Amino acid sequence: MTCTCGANLPDDAKFCGVCGATQAAPTPAEPVVWQEPPQPAYQEPVYQEPAYQPPAQPVYQEAYQQPVYQEPVYQQQPMYQQPVYQQPAAEPPPPAGSRYAPISALGYFGYYILFGLPVIGLILSIVWANDKTGSINRQNLAKLMLVLRIIGIALLIISGIFVAVYWNRFAGIFQEYAGGLNELPAEFFFP
Repeated sequence: MTCTCGANLPDDAKFCGVCGATQAAPTPAEPVVWQEPPQPAYQEPVYQEPAYQPPAQPVYQEAYQQPVYQEPVYQQQPMYQQPVYQQPAAEPPPPAGSRYAPISALGYFGYYILFGLPVIGLILSIVWANDKTGSINRQNLAKLMLVLRIIGIALLIISGIFVAVYWNRFAGIFQEYAGGLNELPAEFFFP
């Protein structure tokens, strides 16, 4: 224990040996008994709206420095040279006696007249369509005419069958119409 004058005293001293002040007797310590603190009654939490604080104003710098424009530095690159287009030279026409020589307009006119003949045209189109040494243009024209002739013959056969099947029905309709015209008075035709 320490006195008010600063002298160290034994724990059981009643007076200070230096200044003579009386020392308070230490009180015996009471045993500490644990007690639970009282429980507060439950209270509903109350929502408190946060206080509004205005946003902080941005601080602007007074001195604005304009950026300095610098001229870009270009490096010399190799120039692209576009290739020069050269039009191919025109091929000369095939010679007159060649297999690939073109047929003139008068030649086509003559071939159409020959192919238009009934029997001779059919024979010529068959012969020239199979000709491997003559003009290729005449060979192609003969093949075309042969195909057109075959299509014409097929249509002729189909229409002949149609007429043969329905002849009696059409003939009856025509006879009724013609008979009806005979019964009309002459004033109907010549007013």
